[in-house]
Amino acid sequence: SGPNQAGRGVQLQRIERMLTQGTLAYTGVPTDMAVQGDGFFVVKGPNTGNMYTRDGSFRLDDELNLVTQGGANVQGYSVGSDGSLGSALGDLRITQRQLAPKATDKVELFANLKPDAAADETYQTQITMHDSLGNPHTVTMTGTHNDDGTWTMNATAPGSDVDGGGADDVQIASWTVSFDDSGNLESVDGANPINVNWAGAATATIDIDLGNLTQFNTVSESATRSFTANGHGTGDLVDIQINDDGLVRGIYDNGEEAVLGQVALATFNDPTELAKTGGNAFQQSARSGQANIGVAGTGGRGTIAASSLELSNVELSEQFIDLIAYQRAFQANSRTIQAADGLLQEVQQLVT
Repeated sequence: SGPNQAGRGVQLQRIERMLTQGTLAYTGVPTDMAVQGDGFFVVKGPNTGNMYTRDGSFRLDDELNLVTQGGANVQGYSVGSDGSLGSALGDLRITQRQLAPKATDKVELFANLKPDAAADETYQTQITMHDSLGNPHTVTMTGTHNDDGTWTMNATAPGSDVDGGGADDVQIASWTVSFDDSGNLESVDGANPINVNWAGAATATIDIDLGNLTQFNTVSESATRSFTANGHGTGDLVDIQINDDGLVRGIYDNGEEAVLGQVALATFNDPTELAKTGGNAFQQSARSGQANIGVAGTGGRGTIAASSLELSNVELSEQFIDLIAYQRAFQANSRTIQAADGLLQEVQQLVT
């Protein structure tokens, strides 16, 4: 009792995992991911519940499911039929191998027309529009300067592209545009949006915005600054890209992109108490707390580094140095005991 109380020896209190951030290594593989900050990827095997891992060496299987090297499905948020992300957690799968066509329904023209153009002088540019089947159609926009200073803008398409058209180009729309003394657009007279009966496809309703036309400066000729036309043809998936918030985007050979899903991350009150399941994966335990699953970069979760993997957070050279130091200390203690034993033997021999 008191200062003379005997101890109970050395006991192991706890084995704690080191969950410090490891160095990220770029791999160039688009499906590889690494977590920068707190959080674990959520994966699910065929006969297991949710498991959690920092190992982001994922791949696409033959059905385009995003899976671990062991075949467990990566969990996240999929895209619905309307193209929006859902809120229910589930297996991430690339469902849009082919991007469906989209008909053009919006066109914006940015052009500057020559202020001192002669009467009947023309300006021309061509815009590609797509029908409901994804077929492209070249529409020619022609501006003709009138005697009163206004411009007549005509949109024409090849007759073979329009129902009832012949061999020659047919006019699909016409407008009269006027400008004030400062060269700003004053008015656009003509129907808008327009309806176009593309041959073999659905009737298209197209909003052609001429509100960005100007008549500035004494230029040598009228010129198109730029134009935009939505719509596209069919596209095949050629690559995927992953943003730092885990958003998976598909890249198609027609130049278009589409959101395909979003990878989820999970955080825990005490991740060091997660239960090991093998294969770099863990399960939640009573001590770790419930998984807080959501989008990367929110709620204290880290961000995702695409085409990268997290390396070990243990420096092996340092561990070997520590191991050698422990071994040397053990040897030194062993020799101390040997020396003490030798002295005791000498004393015993003197006594005897």
